Amino acid sequence: TDTLIVTIVDPDLNDFADEVEVYNASISKDSDIKDLRFTRSGTTEPYYFNISILKLPEETPVTAKEDFDLLLVESYENPGTFELKMDLDNLNVEEDTSYRVKIVDYTSGEEVSVDFKVLELAVEVSLDRSSYPLVVESGKTLTIYVTIKDPTANTNPYAKDTITSGVTCKLYNYTMKEVKTCTVTDIEETDVDTGVFVGKVELTESDLSDTDMINGKIYVEYKEESAEARFVPTSASLSVSVSAVKYGDSVKITVNDPDANLDSKSKDSVEVKIEYVENGASKTKTLTLEETDVDTGVFEGEFTVAKDEDIYSDPAESITVKYVDKTPGYITSGGSWEDVELSRDIKILSVSYTHLRAHETSLHLVC
Repeated sequence: TDTLIVTIVDPDLNDFADEVEVYNASISKDSDIKDLRFTRSGTTEPYYFNISILKLPEETPVTAKEDFDLLLVESYENPGTFELKMDLDNLNVEEDTSYRVKIVDYTSGEEVSVDFKVLELAVEVSLDRSSYPLVVESGKTLTIYVTIKDPTANTNPYAKDTITSGVTCKLYNYTMKEVKTCTVTDIEETDVDTGVFVGKVELTESDLSDTDMINGKIYVEYKEESAEARFVPTSASLSVSVSAVKYGDSVKITVNDPDANLDSKSKDSVEVKIEYVENGASKTKTLTLEETDVDTGVFEGEFTVAKDEDIYSDPAESITVKYVDKTPGYITSGGSWEDVELSRDIKILSVSYTHLRAHETSLHLVC
């Protein structure tokens, strides 16, 4: 529900300089909001001004849905300035309709008015992506963000509101059979008085590891409005910045894997294995690659080849970088998952000692 706030500047109402003054009017259910008389709180007379709320263009009075009080409260910081708040839920007003607030000041005899329009209170539901990856690894979580636009849920214009009920969430497999219900949690207003709320659905391998969920969907509904998105696997790719290195060089690794982009609002990470030979022994290290930014699905990292650095490999050997794609795009609904191992080799360049000795000899001859 929206709140209409009317600011009135009238020094004549500021009778006591050292007090915050309040004027009020009581309204009965089904009564017209027309020539509504306000008195100072705690008194019955005199009447200082009246207020009418009129539907345009015919200027017919608006009626009250319930019994309620209207308060005109003076600003402590700005004496003589008053604020009137009206909860539109207490009034019989219509969407996409204009209204007029008319005020008559008995002291000065002046009449002022201000017009406002009640907008269509359209509810909207949306998801942060049109498709999502599947989750097949234990410990991994896919986060789906749900945005709900609902002006009527914005009940307090001075605080972030929440939506705690009325949201339906379901998972369907590729045959469009409902297989699970899900929960949209932490549905909070994006800021005070926006009427826009964001919550999240968290899904794990227990929800999405079955290949029956390939081309299945998530469905979210709120107040007869809904949004949905498919679950679609995508094949990954692996690349390295160089094919050969000498000691002291760095290698950048890039993995492009949209399926590893599990949270569109934070940077995710993946791991690659690096295999190499050191002093004749085969060794393996794990390197974590960070997503280049939120929601990119591109992951980068690097290592240096040197004795006291990340990787040291014997001369003339190769360093092999490997990444396992656990949800390749060619897997079909109802099939079986296959791990696809992607690899790239980097050759360690040999050092020519003959060249070095010849170079040193030539230098000696010149001297």
